[in-house]
Amino acid sequence: MKKKGWLWGAFGCFVGYLLLLIVLASAERRDPNSSIQDIWDALWYSIVTLSTVGYGDLYPVTPLGKVIGLLFVLLSVGALAFLVGSVVSLLTGRVLPELRLRLLRGRKWYIFSKMNESALALASSLSQREPDSVLLFPAADKTKTPSGLNCHYYPDTISRAVSGKTGQCDLFFMAEEGNDNYQQALEALPLGHGVYCRTEHEMDHCPENLTLFNRYECCAREYWNSQPLGFSESTVLLIGDGQYAHTLLERGLMMNVFGEDHCVHYHVFGGWQDFCRNHPQLALTVCVNSDGGNRDSLYFHEGPWNSDCSLLYDAHRIILCSDDEQENLNVLRLLRRYFPVTGSIHLRNKMDIPGETTFGTDRRIYTAENVIRSRLTAAARAMHRIYCSNAGGEAPAWEKLSEFTRQSNIAAADHLLVKVRLLLRDETVTELTRKNCETAYRRFLATLDTHRDAYRAIEHLRWMRFHSLYNWRFAPVRDNAARLHPLMVPFESLSEAEQSKDEYAWRLLEPMAKEIEKNTEE
Repeated sequence: MKKKGWLWGAFGCFVGYLLLLIVLASAERRDPNSSIQDIWDALWYSIVTLSTVGYGDLYPVTPLGKVIGLLFVLLSVGALAFLVGSVVSLLTGRVLPELRLRLLRGRKWYIFSKMNESALALASSLSQREPDSVLLFPAADKTKTPSGLNCHYYPDTISRAVSGKTGQCDLFFMAEEGNDNYQQALEALPLGHGVYCRTEHEMDHCPENLTLFNRYECCAREYWNSQPLGFSESTVLLIGDGQYAHTLLERGLMMNVFGEDHCVHYHVFGGWQDFCRNHPQLALTVCVNSDGGNRDSLYFHEGPWNSDCSLLYDAHRIILCSDDEQENLNVLRLLRRYFPVTGSIHLRNKMDIPGETTFGTDRRIYTAENVIRSRLTAAARAMHRIYCSNAGGEAPAWEKLSEFTRQSNIAAADHLLVKVRLLLRDETVTELTRKNCETAYRRFLATLDTHRDAYRAIEHLRWMRFHSLYNWRFAPVRDNAARLHPLMVPFESLSEAEQSKDEYAWRLLEPMAKEIEKNTEE
């Protein structure tokens, strides 16, 4: 409707202008002393007057002609202002930005669908990792330009911005949950660039250039990698419930697999009924609501978090992880005031608090590695390829794997960091490097004769833990659709051939050192 009204308005102005020219030519033609004798003279006079050039070669002499001439003079002021404004707006709004982008087309681009806190946190991380990259945001968000970050802006749609782009380019759809990021991301796939979408949607077969992520997974992965359990930490309390708490526990159960020498006992408070209903097979690898002896255990407490003071006193780590940040702060206040807690307290909060160990800020969650996961995915691909090669077969293409199989490989790659800590006896290691992988592998070879079964058992338990969280069960014949697997049994029940396969995950430290070096060079 707006476009149609604009066209009718333009048509009306043109008709009015044409009528003025006809009246001017008709009035002036009657006076022999007039220099305006036909419609073409009237047109020339109007153009010269409206453009404020004013040659003076033509001018009206009749009263009616002078009135029309005065009208053209008055209109010339508005016409000139409109013309200058239109040119400036065109240059600054589209021409100059597009010209600037053309000059930057050879560099790596990171394009964001929206400028918000999470997008700016990721942009800052990407800029630190690749200072020469170009950060692009919608022109509509230009008023929100942050200090300390060199941002550029695209004037129209993302598809128009990347038209003719040479070199690498990644697209990020990072609006708040509840917005249609997922649909926009799917529409961007034909552009042929890497697409990263913040969503809780899941796909069994994700397109090669589409990566899905959400704040809960990113938060949990960042937490357990940056705040790993120490060798002396065995009692962990999670106070709170909701998506953050559930994802933290899931990721912790996957990551914190240390073997019989270091069992972890998790105590959780809050509403965990849904978690229990969603993980009925977890009891295959964790003792639920009972002492596990030489196994990890998981206790669900129905009472308030402060109903067992001795547990608070003895806990090595207390994690305040409710979705409600105010609730986390309230629990922290009560813990500090009334309970002589000896363990560490970790607080999920959107802002850092001086003197407290916090996690879950956008700056920590939305990092290049948590979202793009280039190193982790490269490690998972390498592990998949090497494992298939060692097993005597050819590795299926990564892109052909189901999303579950990819995530299984990524979980195995995530646990490499734990294996390095165990081998080096260094709980401060938070990143895989060539040096610590090589050192850990030498330590593995030196202790293999005495710890072979222990190493193998840890990897099998980790594999079973991951599968039990997704409700795989034992069956003599494997059935992926029904989530049945013949290896869902204790390590001692495996054949020697199957036990030996669990040693591959540790031996992968050597080739992984080379992969890390290669990826670093690239």
